Amino acid sequence: MARLEELDLEMRRAVVDHVARIKHDLGKYVAFQIRWLAEDASDADRRDALAADLLATRRGPEGTVDAPRVWAMARSGLVGQQPLIGERRADISDEPLLAEIDAQMAIIEQVIVALRNDTASTQDITRGTQAAFAVADACRSLQRRVREAQ
Repeated sequence: MARLEELDLEMRRAVVDHVARIKHDLGKYVAFQIRWLAEDASDADRRDALAADLLATRRGPEGTVDAPRVWAMARSGLVGQQPLIGERRADISDEPLLAEIDAQMAIIEQVIVALRNDTASTQDITRGTQAAFAVADACRSLQRRVREAQ
């Protein structure tokens, strides 16, 4: 495990590129629809927007991918589970922002269960919304952090 600043220049650039994709793929879309809701939106509208954001964070011809799966795939490149350059790997798992995203994803996973079971309460929707915004913020902060380390 290495701190960002300890990685060589080529690997730091690869981490910067990888985190830019995370910011786009997860940070932008985990709170995309809920971001545009009016403050007085109904619970049904809030639930629908949150479900779209969390259950279909990535959408494409192959189908949809939920937020925890998008994070799991992206995270693997930051914790040495997946190579970033050829066979070279980066492990910055001690980066506090990764732990912050992990913690928020644990909340999101609980909310997703309620959304899929159609049992999501107003409190679940609020918790999920707060966690989605926290993930988006942490992704932006992570991008700033890795750029500064470059």
